[in-house]
Amino acid sequence: MSAPAGKPLGAYVSNGKVLTSPPLSVRFRGFVDTAILFLGLYITTLFSLDPYAAAQTSAYNIHNRERDGTRTGRGFFGHGGGGGGGGGGGGGGPAPGSGGGGGRKLGTVDQIRGPEWSFTNSPHIPTRTQEEWVQIIDDTIDSLPKTYPTYQAPKASTVEFAKYIDHTLLKLDATDEQIDQLCREAKEYNFKSVCVRVNHVSRCVLNLRGTPVVVACVVGFHEGSYSTDEKVNEALRALHHGATELDIVLHHALLPPHTPSPTYPPIFAELATLRASCPPPAVHKLILETAQLSPGAVQAACVLAAHAGFDFVKTSTGFNGPGARLEDVRVMKAVVGAVVGNKVQVKASGGVRTLAACERMMEAGATRIGTSSGVALMEEGRGLVREGSPGTGY
Repeated sequence: MSAPAGKPLGAYVSNGKVLTSPPLSVRFRGFVDTAILFLGLYITTLFSLDPYAAAQTSAYNIHNRERDGTRTGRGFFGHGGGGGGGGGGGGGGPAPGSGGGGGRKLGTVDQIRGPEWSFTNSPHIPTRTQEEWVQIIDDTIDSLPKTYPTYQAPKASTVEFAKYIDHTLLKLDATDEQIDQLCREAKEYNFKSVCVRVNHVSRCVLNLRGTPVVVACVVGFHEGSYSTDEKVNEALRALHHGATELDIVLHHALLPPHTPSPTYPPIFAELATLRASCPPPAVHKLILETAQLSPGAVQAACVLAAHAGFDFVKTSTGFNGPGARLEDVRVMKAVVGAVVGNKVQVKASGGVRTLAACERMMEAGATRIGTSSGVALMEEGRGLVREGSPGTGY
């Protein structure tokens, strides 16, 4: 017999009565089931050096349980999962003869984490022609001042000074012990971040849990010649592992002097794709490798980065040429300032190993310093090491 018009067919039977909503016992079991899954994933990831990978492989991940046969695809709160003729939705089951439907179920780890780092396959990228970019870049360069201001550097060895430092270890052969030491130093001296390669991000996140020190990860390091997809995937991997800042290497071979007549639209498209794929609160820094670029190319790259929504422009990787130069820092600061004001900052990196060099970079406009000599800089500021004594490394 069909149900009366305008009334839904009951889905549950209890004591011979057809119910139009799940009984309380079914709802309670569904709640407990959901809580166990979330608690299991939480405990699994809490004690793991790689929380994301642990969650992906955990027995509490519903997709793994479905694959190994330990869990059926029944929905929570009794919905779905049953076949016709009284199949088994969770508790109570569907009414006889009704087909089982696809009910609610726990999603993938990415769905549990939320959509904040989800990759948009086709992000909306503003398009401009080559001629338009040439005009924008030329107009920006024409607007630059003839002389550049001097900025106030924070007092050496203070907390404010320490917050300018990205404490860096980018050697390919860096050991776990060296990464742990890097993190201990960052916590002790209150540096802004540690900057590492993607394979060390999880360990740094674990070491720095509960501290204000953030984890930065290099992307496309150090030549910058990876494809856009490879850079996006590496950036997303870093964010999944807990990094909050991305130091991305520009494909500088596409600019002068390597390419005398550069084509700007594809360069901008890559930068804008990276920004759209890894939206805020992720912080993006574009490494220009200034030692490998002409002065005009440095200016053009800064214009493109500012329009693409990057948070920083950065001088160097520290692995390809002399590193940071004062004139480059001054020009970079002026160019991004002409485009978006103070919304884009400058990071000086590569060869900054003494307190005097560090202070000069800050006075030129750098608000972040990438260096492996952060401890030496702080100690020199405290008068605990000989003035001008160089650090080592990056």
